[in-house]
Amino acid sequence: MLSYYVSRGEDWNEQKIREHFLAQDGIVIAKSGQVLGFSFYELKEKCIHIHTLQIASPYQNRTLGGRFFKWYRELASKTSSEVITCGVYESNAARYMYERIGFKEIGLVNGVVKMALTLTSTDLGLGARDLSPAVNVMLKGLG
Repeated sequence: MLSYYVSRGEDWNEQKIREHFLAQDGIVIAKSGQVLGFSFYELKEKCIHIHTLQIASPYQNRTLGGRFFKWYRELASKTSSEVITCGVYESNAARYMYERIGFKEIGLVNGVVKMALTLTSTDLGLGARDLSPAVNVMLKGLG
């Protein structure tokens, strides 16, 4: 994420970033004590907004991103959410992963592509049970 800030000429303030994300709900996927990826999100009226989804380099372009989205779909089912939204830097290759799983571009603001996945009844119910053997851990407001 630092490289995206630098490429855009933005200041990197690690403390401010930590405070922002750790004030959100989140999920961590780990295996044998090693963090493979994490994501922080916010529930807003029938919507799940993903603030960040980070996957360790050795696990990128595999199945881990899909596992996060299966978990998000289960969360959507439990919370009666109708859409999942996120923003991704224009130059981030993960943008195409979002498109492959059904996200549509809904806007562009300062180099960030705003995306949304409208959920249907067939999207729901694919859940955390599919994460095995990874471990998911819910986090809230860690400091």
